[in-house]
Amino acid sequence: MRHLTVTVVGFVLCAALTTRAFGTLSPVWYASGIAVVALLLHPPRQWAWFLLPIYVGDAAVFRFFDHGPPLLLAGADMVEIVFAAALIRASGGIR
Repeated sequence: MRHLTVTVVGFVLCAALTTRAFGTLSPVWYASGIAVVALLLHPPRQWAWFLLPIYVGDAAVFRFFDHGPPLLLAGADMVEIVFAAALIRASGGIR
């Protein structure tokens, strides 16, 4: 539970601070890296526990900075995060 909390707080803080600093959506990619690493540290059956609160936090950041449709953009980020983690795991990149 502690790892989940730290991951979600780190994701949201990174997304908010970098979006505020740069004024664009691309800095959210840094926050996505936090989510990918968190997924890789856990078995895929636990990924949903991380993805749901990250999705909510991501949508909140998009909504706060008014960068477009928050649910759609956060959903696209979740697809990106899951694909990246799944491809890394499938390639044997994490042991």
